[in-house]
Amino acid sequence: SDHEVNIKILLNEVLSNGDLTQKQRNQRLETMTEEVAALVLDNNYRQTQAISLASSDAVRRNAEYRRVMSVWQSEGRLNRQLEFLPDEETLAERQAQGQGLTRPELAVLISYAKVILKNDLAEADLASDEYIARFAFRAFPEPLQKDYPEWINRHRLRQELVATQVANDLVNTMGLSFAQRLLDSTGVGAGDMAKAYVIARDIYQLDDVWQTLESLDYQVDASVQMELMKTLMRRVRRASRWFLRNRRSHLDPGTEIQQFMPLVEEVIRTLPGQLSGAALEDWQAQVGYLTQAGVPEALVPRVATPGHLYSGLSVAEASRHTELPLLSVLGLYLSINEQLQLHEFARQISEAAVESYWQAMARETYLDDLESQLRSLTLALCGWVSNECSVEHTVAHWAEQFAPQLDRWRSMMNEVQNSSGTDYAIFSVALRELLDLVQITQYGDWE
Repeated sequence: SDHEVNIKILLNEVLSNGDLTQKQRNQRLETMTEEVAALVLDNNYRQTQAISLASSDAVRRNAEYRRVMSVWQSEGRLNRQLEFLPDEETLAERQAQGQGLTRPELAVLISYAKVILKNDLAEADLASDEYIARFAFRAFPEPLQKDYPEWINRHRLRQELVATQVANDLVNTMGLSFAQRLLDSTGVGAGDMAKAYVIARDIYQLDDVWQTLESLDYQVDASVQMELMKTLMRRVRRASRWFLRNRRSHLDPGTEIQQFMPLVEEVIRTLPGQLSGAALEDWQAQVGYLTQAGVPEALVPRVATPGHLYSGLSVAEASRHTELPLLSVLGLYLSINEQLQLHEFARQISEAAVESYWQAMARETYLDDLESQLRSLTLALCGWVSNECSVEHTVAHWAEQFAPQLDRWRSMMNEVQNSSGTDYAIFSVALRELLDLVQITQYGDWE
């Protein structure tokens, strides 16, 4: 019914302008029946998929889902009793029994997530951004997109159309708690959060990769599909947070996507040939697993990842701020990473068990800080790379100049690796030590 109403509003405007007769309007409505049905069925497919993804993580994300419900309830946006949603005591009992929210309960929360986000985005005037305004076209069949683009842009409900399409896309793809999680961790408004998401999704060409994964229905195991979808979700979530932390209120989706997409694509293409050590071993193990699972060879590089420090964003950013070629910056970034054993450190942080919502937030913050400090080190060393001083020589010279500090860092890494793996205090102390190393490198005297 939503599609029908929006289409009729559009065609009635064209009709009133004299560009369409009543008979032509009725014929167009009839001929688009199959296209409209396909839009509805696709949305139903995506919503069912979102419920399945949420259900597969219901126990692990129990604290996260409880947080979302509590926030909405405190804001007067959700009445648990009215929607037959469990209270805190019931959820705690389920957690103790290894159970989470049921599929019907998750379906209710996904619906609320869309409605709440749609309302917030409509108020944020998201349609004023030229790049994001294109989302309005998703509400219409392709024949109308092709024949009446100017009328779609002038649609009287354009603001609501954009907000609805962005909210649906975000929640269906990223889950019911993604938006609230980003709002909590960054303190931005809903509009900036949505812009960061759109930037991240398009830089990584999420639409195309996601559709390719969906085309593997009944060709690979469903658990493999969901695992890869969650990998993409993590990648986009980290990238969204990256842009919110590094751009804040200066988010320009069209500009950021144009600048970052080709650079990130180049990193993704060349990264496997640049890896070494533990990172290379992890990459090879993942590629072998995916290939054996039946994932097409062409898709494997798009969904495989060696870890949490290889988004490509920091390398692209460093390259944009220096005169160095992207591959030189990537080589420098990876060499520093290996010198400091940061791959293993990032893996230990990412695999740390979380017992509360705030521990999950702390883990994300630690990973953000780790990548940020690695980027700062890379930028500091970029100034020393030249025709006379190669990447390899620069890193070797840096390691020699700051040998005492690097020895201290490696000693700390040994302690971290020998710890229980869930000691958040040692992560915090280690990151502070890394910050000191970054600052010494930036402001110290090089010979």
